[in-house]
Amino acid sequence: MLFLLAGIEASKAQDQFLSGTYSSTFGNITLVEESNEANPSKKEKIIYGDYRNLGSILSTSYEIPTGIYVGGANRKIKGVFMNGTNPGSFQWVFTPGPNIQNPQIKFEGIWGWGSQLNGGEWKGSRESNKSDINLKFAQWSGNWMTSYGMIFLKQHGHSVSGDYGTKGQIQGTVQGNKLTGTFTNGNTKGSFEFILNGNVFSGKWGWGKNLDQGNWKGTKKVKTNTASAAGLSEINATVTQNIQYRLTLDKIIVRSSEDGISRTFSGYELFGIAWCRAYDLNGKQLSPLDVRYTDSYGRFWEIKPQNHLSDMRLGDHFTIGKSITFEFPVGSGNSLGTILSKSTFELTVELKDYDRTSSNDILGKERITFTIDEGNFSPLTDSRLPAPTGPGILNIRHGKKGQIQVTYYLERIK
Repeated sequence: MLFLLAGIEASKAQDQFLSGTYSSTFGNITLVEESNEANPSKKEKIIYGDYRNLGSILSTSYEIPTGIYVGGANRKIKGVFMNGTNPGSFQWVFTPGPNIQNPQIKFEGIWGWGSQLNGGEWKGSRESNKSDINLKFAQWSGNWMTSYGMIFLKQHGHSVSGDYGTKGQIQGTVQGNKLTGTFTNGNTKGSFEFILNGNVFSGKWGWGKNLDQGNWKGTKKVKTNTASAAGLSEINATVTQNIQYRLTLDKIIVRSSEDGISRTFSGYELFGIAWCRAYDLNGKQLSPLDVRYTDSYGRFWEIKPQNHLSDMRLGDHFTIGKSITFEFPVGSGNSLGTILSKSTFELTVELKDYDRTSSNDILGKERITFTIDEGNFSPLTDSRLPAPTGPGILNIRHGKKGQIQVTYYLERIK
């Protein structure tokens, strides 16, 4: 495959322009942007990363319009992704915002299974451009500084290809944390076996099919791998033990009031109810392990009217911290990827505004249903209020401007 950078060779400062974590139409994705330093004459740049908890992402072309300052230009990329064992393709156009130093990047595009692009729209926006990226599937992609010079690798699922400096090519297959394959050095062919441990690998190599010429070690230049490399083998492996997931109802956050930021607004007097149900991969409803439902609909949290939250104004938040845990059966011969993509959570939240002088007003009731693999999001911190939409957020909208958000997150505990 050929990876192109059209028209402009990006500077080092722009090399990770698109890197970061994005919320998208189909869940969170994590992307890394990196240029080929093993063979700079190619002027090759790739985008690689993880698609949710399901597999890797890799661009197959990268273009910037000619004649435009690189910091303000759109990027158009095409590429491939893995959804468990199912490959797909995509085409995205990234659009940066007005702040060049820390642009609010968004993308719009299309996707499809195999090599097609007929599956519909795929949109996203960057939530964070922090460098503490933790890849689980695309861990071999990027530049590696090794015992025998720089190598540049591109991983798609279990397959890896790339450049052995300017000397030749590398081809390999991933199994767990092991990469085995062949390389060329001019007209001579050799074999290798690398064992990954975070951002370093150790291994051995030899000519032909042998591995008797010594050690071959490497360190990843862009540190993306803070976890082990077990993810790729785990997602496709048959699971024999039931798994447990805990959903936590996290915070209530006031985003706006009925009349905007009016000085006359006295604040909400909030109370409400939340229901949560879970279903296995066959659609059977599960019973929670740690909570006793208080009604037949799955009520697991409540603030009663007499205990309402007083004077909740714009920007205020209240920590709920109420959790509920379910155990999901593995079924017969199912992979972890199948279980994650078919087992579901259903969360419903209703909020009301307490008023002693009149009937209690329903502000709103929202419900979200998501599969476990779509629940790959972390608790939101007090210092970073959530965007109006995104993973882990229920918007309780009311009136013309009223908006209150309830945040939640999911974590695997077994």
